[in-house]
Amino acid sequence: MLVSTNERTIRRDRGSKMTTKTKTKEAVSLPLNQILDGDCIEIMNSLPAGSVDLIFADPPYWQHHGDKDHIGDLLASGLVAARLKPDGCFVAEISAHQPSPDGGVLGLIDRREYGGSAVLLYAHPANA
Repeated sequence: MLVSTNERTIRRDRGSKMTTKTKTKEAVSLPLNQILDGDCIEIMNSLPAGSVDLIFADPPYWQHHGDKDHIGDLLASGLVAARLKPDGCFVAEISAHQPSPDGGVLGLIDRREYGGSAVLLYAHPANA
């Protein structure tokens, strides 16, 4: 399996045509265009760093002050940020009365509330 890298070489051919040559490298075999359903920690640990476009998490709701903050713990672990591509994002659904967890190295881009739920969008600072 071959994938394109971000390294591109532009050259001029006769007749002023411009062509792009893309250097390629062998990629790790990853499931493409699939939703990976299962324990998010186990799945993310099995993926290479910087390989994921989107991570979505919908953990058990935070019902009472002092309940376990699953999203905060996940963000603090650094696992989400490490697995996301530089332009990838992390989406989490939490209880609307729960405060937005600190994203660590990821920035909180948006928070939208729908009834009793809140949807959070995090991304790397360059994309925030």
